[in-house]
Amino acid sequence: MMYLSKVAELALYTAIPIGDRYDRFGENFFRLGGQNMTLADAITTFLSSMKGVKSPATTKWYQDRLKLLEKFIGPKTPIKNITVHHLRNWRASLSDRKTRYENHPTRSAESGGLSRDTLHGYVRSTRRFFAWLVEENLLSNNPAKRFEFPPTQKRPKAGISDRDRKLMLEISKEVPRDYAILMFAGDTGCRAAGIAGLQFKDLDIDRGRATVFEKGNGGNGKGRIVYFLSETKVALRAWLSVRPEGGEFVFTSSRKDGGGLTVSGVYELFKRVAIESKARGKWSPHQWRHWRARKWAERGMNLGIIAQLMGHTDIKVTSEYYGVFADADLQNAHERYSHGDSLQ
Repeated sequence: MMYLSKVAELALYTAIPIGDRYDRFGENFFRLGGQNMTLADAITTFLSSMKGVKSPATTKWYQDRLKLLEKFIGPKTPIKNITVHHLRNWRASLSDRKTRYENHPTRSAESGGLSRDTLHGYVRSTRRFFAWLVEENLLSNNPAKRFEFPPTQKRPKAGISDRDRKLMLEISKEVPRDYAILMFAGDTGCRAAGIAGLQFKDLDIDRGRATVFEKGNGGNGKGRIVYFLSETKVALRAWLSVRPEGGEFVFTSSRKDGGGLTVSGVYELFKRVAIESKARGKWSPHQWRHWRARKWAERGMNLGIIAQLMGHTDIKVTSEYYGVFADADLQNAHERYSHGDSLQ
């Protein structure tokens, strides 16, 4: 890597062809353009382009996956030399893994290979990365154009079971903050980031609504309104009556500084309550989100309304997740709506 003054940096951008220019990420400079750009520099450029546009969580999602690609192919490999065969060999190596959740921020590594959904994410990030290189004229041909997605099974998202949800709510009543968080999650269907980032200025208990910022441009560029009922209002007021003073976040952490919860902190809270309540099935914040949407769908709510309440930008996502019902749900619906019909 080479280090340049501001004057030299300006000169590079005004006097040197694009294939020979340098760009900066942090304090490091690297060559832009040209077919000799290395994979490591290309990934850094791609991630740098997301700053201020995509959320930090989205940027990290791409970074975690593309850095594995870089390690497999080699950081100094020129991007022009990468073929679809390199990418398929990488996908095969991921498919052959014997462990999952390695380096996961909240989960411990465990035996078992990567799921098809996880592999799908690796392929998706790679396809987007190489498409971006072509869009930016940093690469003439896209080696990921024929990089196939692994087949995935569209399964209905049932969410946490009614049994486990009731157990977790019951045991959390002893801790007002935990109970308020679980009630808010189950009532609104918002994501963990929306819970962690909820501020007083965005909460209107009297009207039963809040504005949450979960994902999107710059991390805070896409707010949406969520709604909650009287029981959740009671739980929130009970928590606020004992909440330590100070701070802008509704849900504070147990740290001495009294700051807001992090997303991983929300996850750990749900995990602790699930263990204490002896929950048997899936219990994460996202499972509570699935439960909320599934209940709305079961009661006949229009999928378009569910999509808006869940913050889905594409109703296809809502349809794939909650417009597909398990066999038991379909049989119950068949019996309910077919009752009394004469088939003779």
